[in-house]
Amino acid sequence: MTAGNLDTFTKESPSVPKALLFTKSTGSPMIYKALSVSFESKIFFGIVRSSEELLMDKYGITKVPAIVLIKANEKLPKKYDGEMNYKMIFEFFNVYSEAFVAGGGSSVDSSASKAWL
Repeated sequence: MTAGNLDTFTKESPSVPKALLFTKSTGSPMIYKALSVSFESKIFFGIVRSSEELLMDKYGITKVPAIVLIKANEKLPKKYDGEMNYKMIFEFFNVYSEAFVAGGGSSVDSSASKAWL
């Protein structure tokens, strides 16, 4: 994502929230890939490299990695300020996605601990 194509990205499908990961990494983190699969067509994902100083300044990003969620009907973007782990980020995205997505919890079968099931 660059300053040149951000406008197109944010205005495409305006009803769908957009997530931006600000990073100095050259690749795509596995957590971010997994989140994009979990929220497919519910949130659009973009990656902004820390070398994009205009975008870093625009969103007030001072350290990376950082995640910002943009919703068309809200003036200010939502900054994620929790730990950089899948479950916490999933819960953050799930609150702001247009439809709640099942999952995000432990991969351990929780039905085993519920005697009534």
